[in-house]
Amino acid sequence: MRDTRNSKLETRNAPRPSAGRRLVAPLRLPLLLLWLLGQAAVPARAADDLMTAHAALADGLYGVAERHLVHYLEQNRARPRDCVPALLWLCQSLAAQGRPADLLAALDVRPEVTAAGGTDGGFDFWRARALLDAGRPRAVLELVNRLPLGQHAEEYAVGLRRVAARASLALGDREGARAWFTALDAATNLAVRAGNLLEWAQVERADGKLTACLGLLERQAALGAGEDAAAAIEAGTLLRAQALRELRRESESEKLLLQLARNGAAAPASRAEAWVALAALAAAGGRTNDVLASGREAMLEQVPPTEAWRIGMLYGRVLIGVPELTGEGAAWLKRLIREQPGAPASAEAQAALAAAWLAAGSNEQAVAEYRIYLETYDEPERVPAALRGKATALFRMGAFEESAAAFQQAAAAFTNAEPRAECLLQAANALHAAKRFEQAAAVYTQVAGTTNAGPLAATAAFMAADALERMGDLRAAEAAFRTLSENVDDDDAAESMLRLAALRERRRDTDAAVAAYSRVIEQSTNSVHRGQALLGRGRVRYGGYQFDAAIADFASAREALPSVAAEAAYLQAMALYGAGRDEDAWQICQTFAQRYPGAPQLADVHLWMAKHSYNRQSFEEAQQRFLDCVARWPREPWADAALLWAGRAAFRRSEFPAAVEILARLSRDYPGSAMLPEARFVQADALCELARFEEAILVLDEIINRYPESEWVTPAWLRKGDSLFALSSDAPARCEDAIRAYAVVTARPDVTTEMSLQAAYKTGRCLEKLERNDEALEQYYDRVVVRFLRERGEGVWHSAAAQNWFARAALQAAELLEARGDPDAAVRVLRRVEQAGVPGQADARERIERLRTEYRWGWQPTQPAPEETAP
Repeated sequence: MRDTRNSKLETRNAPRPSAGRRLVAPLRLPLLLLWLLGQAAVPARAADDLMTAHAALADGLYGVAERHLVHYLEQNRARPRDCVPALLWLCQSLAAQGRPADLLAALDVRPEVTAAGGTDGGFDFWRARALLDAGRPRAVLELVNRLPLGQHAEEYAVGLRRVAARASLALGDREGARAWFTALDAATNLAVRAGNLLEWAQVERADGKLTACLGLLERQAALGAGEDAAAAIEAGTLLRAQALRELRRESESEKLLLQLARNGAAAPASRAEAWVALAALAAAGGRTNDVLASGREAMLEQVPPTEAWRIGMLYGRVLIGVPELTGEGAAWLKRLIREQPGAPASAEAQAALAAAWLAAGSNEQAVAEYRIYLETYDEPERVPAALRGKATALFRMGAFEESAAAFQQAAAAFTNAEPRAECLLQAANALHAAKRFEQAAAVYTQVAGTTNAGPLAATAAFMAADALERMGDLRAAEAAFRTLSENVDDDDAAESMLRLAALRERRRDTDAAVAAYSRVIEQSTNSVHRGQALLGRGRVRYGGYQFDAAIADFASAREALPSVAAEAAYLQAMALYGAGRDEDAWQICQTFAQRYPGAPQLADVHLWMAKHSYNRQSFEEAQQRFLDCVARWPREPWADAALLWAGRAAFRRSEFPAAVEILARLSRDYPGSAMLPEARFVQADALCELARFEEAILVLDEIINRYPESEWVTPAWLRKGDSLFALSSDAPARCEDAIRAYAVVTARPDVTTEMSLQAAYKTGRCLEKLERNDEALEQYYDRVVVRFLRERGEGVWHSAAAQNWFARAALQAAELLEARGDPDAAVRVLRRVEQAGVPGQADARERIERLRTEYRWGWQPTQPAPEETAP
C-alpha cells in the first residue's frame, strides 16, 4: 500500500481467539441475576466477586476474573452447590489463558463442587477441553466415549462432541472425526450446525476433498441461521471462495467474494477479509492495480481492533507474493511484526517474507530475512524449510561454502528422510561449486548410501564419481563410473559409461575408450546417448589417426543427434583433411555456416578455411578470410594469430604496403599478444622490400629491446645487418655497423647453422664493400666454406638454405681469387662446390670451364685435385 498511516487494519491489538477456543460462551448476565436472587444465603461480598468475575470474563480480563473466582470458591467451600457456576467460570478463564494443567488441577481439588454440578456435563466439557489443550487426545476420547451425552445439557453435549472430533483429528482419525461431525449435524441449534459444518468443511479441504468441502459449505449457506450463526456462515463463505479458487473456478470465487464484500449486513471484519481474498485473486491473475484497489477497500472497513492485525497480516502476505509489490508488502509486514513480535502469525509472516524475497530473486534480502527468522523464532516445523531457503539464497549468491553449511544444518533439522537427502545433495552440490571436491565426494557418497534416498541415490553416486574426477583421483573416478554403469538403470548406465569412456579417452587409452563408447552405441536406445557416444568414438579414432573410421562415426553422430551435429561436422571435416580428402573437407566447411549458423565451431571452421587457402598458396583468398575472421571474432584467442597470417599472406602476394598496415593493427588492437615480435619482424621485412630501411631498423630495434627473450631477436639482428648494408651505398660507415650486427648474430646462443653461415657470408660482402678483400676472402673461405665441409664430414645435416650460403661463399671466394690473379686457387675452391653436390654446383662447373678456357695457355695445376685434399 502506498500510505497506510490511516489504515484501520493497523490498529494495535491481539489477534482474535481461535474458533477452537470459543466452544461455550460464559453464562449470560440475566441467568446470573436469577441465580443470585435465589441464593439468599450468599453474602453480598460473594455476590460482588461473581458479578466482577462475570464482567471481567466478558471483557477478556481473565486474570481479574480468576482472582475473584478463586476468592469466591475459598469463601464458599462449605456450599458446593453454590460454587458450581464459579468453578465453571474459573475453567473458562483458565482455558482462555492457555493453562490446561491448572484447569485440570482446579477440577481435581474440588470434587465436591464437580459432584454438585450434576449431569449437565459442564465440568466434563472443561475437563475434555483441558485434556485436548494439554495434548492428550486419546484421553479425551476415552472420557467422552464413557459419558452419557444424551443426559447432558445440549450446549455441553455439543461442545463435547466437537472436542471429540478435534481429538480424533489430532490422532489422524479423520473417519472418526467425520462420525462426530455427522452426529453434530443433527443438532437442533442452527448456529451449532453452522459452526459444525464449517469445521467439517475445513477438515475436508485439508484432506484435499474440495468437492465435499463445497457441498458442506453450500448446506451451511442454506441454513438461513440467525445472528448467532452469521460469523460462522461468513467464515464459510470465505472458505468456499478459497475452495472454488483451488478448483480453478476463479470467476465463481470472485463473484462470491464480491457479494460478501458488498454485503452491508456482514461484519466489517468479514467484508475486509473478503476484499483481501479478492486482492489475492487479482495477484494470482497478475492484476497489480486490482490488488491495490482491493487493499484500499479493505482499509475502509471499520474493522474491530481484535481483527485488524490479523487481516493486515493476510493482506501483507498477498502483497509480498506480487513481484512488483514485494518491497511494499515487506514494509507492511515488518510494521505488523514489530507490533506483536511474539505472535505465531508474526513468525509465520517472517518466514513467508523471506520466502517471497527468495522467489523474487532478491537473494541478499532473502538471506537477511531468513537470518532474522532463525534468530528470533524457534518453530521446529518451520526451521528446516527456513534453513533450506537460506542455503538456496546463499548458493545463488555464490557463497557456496556457507550455503553447504546451511544445507547440512537443514538436513539435520528435517525428520523426514526424503527432504533430508535432498538437502544433503544440495550441500554436496554447493561444495562441488566451491571446488571442495573431496568434501563434496564424501557427502555425495553419504547420500548415495542413505536408506530411502530413492532416485537421489543414483544422482549422488554419479556426482560422487564426478567429484573424484575433478579432484584428480582418476582411477577412483573410473572405478566409480564403471560400478554405476553396471548397477543402475539403462539411461543412468549409459551416462556413466559415457563418462568412463571420456576418462579413458583423457588418458589416451584408445582401445578401452573405443570399447566403452561402442558399448553405449550397441546397448542404448536413447538417441542422445548414442549421438554422444558416436561423437566420442569418432574423436578417439581421429586422435589415433584412424581417419576413415572417425569419418564414419562423425557422419553417424550428425544424423543421430542434432545437438552435436555441428561439432561432428567440424571434426568430420578435420578427419577428411587428415585422410588427404581436402576437397571433401572443404565442401563441408563451405556449407557449415548455412547449416549451423550459431554453432560455437563456426569461427574455427572459418579459420581452418583461411589456413587451407594459405597452404594452397591462394594468398589473396587467405588474406581476406583471415581478415574476416578477425572482424567477426575479434575476441577469440587466435584472433591475433589470424591478423598475423593475414599480413603474411599480403607479404607473399608482394602487397608490402598492405602487409605493413595489417601488421601495424596487431600492436594497436592486441598490445599484449605473444605474436607481436613475429608480426613486427614480418613488418620490418615488408619495409625492407619497400626499401624503407631506416623504418625497418627502428622496428627491428624494437624487437631487440622490448622482447629480448623472443626467438625473433636473432633474426632481427640479421635483418638489421641487411638493412645497414643496404644503406651503405650512401654511407659506407654503415658497413661497419652491419658487420657488428652480424657479429652479434654469430654470438647468439640460439643461432642456427644456417643463420651463422648467412651472417658470415654477409660479413664478407661488407668487407668487400670496404675494399678489405683479404679479410673478405678469409671470411668466405674459413667461416663458411671450410666450416660447412668440416661439419658435413662430422655428419651434420645442412638445410637447403645452409647449402646455398656455402655455395654463394665459395663462388664469391673464387671471384676474389680470380681477381687477384690466382685462377688455380679459384678452380680448387669451385671444385669443392662441385664435389659437395649442392644446388650451386652447376654455376661452379660453368665457372671452372670458363677459367680453363680463359687461362688455357698458362694452366699449370700445382696442387692435387680437390678430392685428394682434406678441407
